[in-house]
Amino acid sequence: MGSASKGGRRVWPARGFALALALALAGFSAPAVAADHGPGGGDSCDHARTAPAKAGKAGKAGKAGKAGKAGKAAKKPAGGGHGCQGPRGPKGERGPAGPPGPCADIDTTEAAGDFEFSAVLSKGNAFVGRRSVLPNGAYTWRDLTGPQNPGFPETACSVSVTTEDRTVFIKVLTTQGEVYENSCSYALVCPSGWTALVKP
Repeated sequence: MGSASKGGRRVWPARGFALALALALAGFSAPAVAADHGPGGGDSCDHARTAPAKAGKAGKAGKAGKAGKAGKAAKKPAGGGHGCQGPRGPKGERGPAGPPGPCADIDTTEAAGDFEFSAVLSKGNAFVGRRSVLPNGAYTWRDLTGPQNPGFPETACSVSVTTEDRTVFIKVLTTQGEVYENSCSYALVCPSGWTALVKP
């Protein structure tokens, strides 16, 4: 009995020491564990309040940078060429007829004695002229629309000249289709006026 009690007392101290050693090796004791997991359930950080840090002074403003170089002027674009010609437009309507202009005409014939006679209608007047052809000389003209040759038609539009037996015959045609005739000598003496012929 006594040996058993003694042996029992030796066993308990050994077990208690082993438990204390195990806790020490783990880095905490039973009271420390209780403190870490206290009623508040907080962590092990230090929550002591510290005074806020003072704001630093504002830095000095930096120096202004240098102005950049001016850019080069853009090149002017080359001029474009002419475009293609468009299609031809439709033909316009015919305009009204203008007022009739003055008629103009001339006729020439050769005559005996190396003479040449011409009749001219210009600006509403009729003329007869003569010149020599050996050699060619200047023309001598006679107006056939003056008071000495009455009856000249105002609508005369063409003229002709012929010669026969040293007589010169001048005819005119009017715009109404009427024919008028006058006659002169080789010396351009024209005593008669204009005579209407039978209308063709």
